[in-house]
Amino acid sequence: MIDAAFDAAVQAALQIDAPLAEAMGGELRLFELSAGNGSRFPHVIYGDVQIVPVAGGCGSAYEIYTTLRVWTRDDEMGPASTLAQAKSIGGRVREVLDAPLSIDGHEVIDHGSSANYSSDADGLSALGVIEIRYWVEASA
Repeated sequence: MIDAAFDAAVQAALQIDAPLAEAMGGELRLFELSAGNGSRFPHVIYGDVQIVPVAGGCGSAYEIYTTLRVWTRDDEMGPASTLAQAKSIGGRVREVLDAPLSIDGHEVIDHGSSANYSSDADGLSALGVIEIRYWVEASA
């Protein structure tokens, strides 16, 4: 199934990326769907996915949209530093995932991404929202 195969591909791509861990201060903190209370910053939340079957064409094709959230916070450095860190981590997430992922049984035909970064109202945290789109077809 495309659902499980896509989730596994995203998780695998993020977990093996050493530059992403480095951007996060040397410790990769990935959470599926939500981070628990008391989770350390920075961290990336992944798992929000929309899979839309595409009618017509040969075989099974899908448009897949996934949203990841990058949360950063530094009580001492302030909002400018946390926003810069969110952009650094978010940029690396985009480099890793805005690519032809290795999805079991499927081939990525096209992909693209966008990002939105903002300081949080608490004055200490920053959020990066990374959206990635894939056009995927079943492998022959």
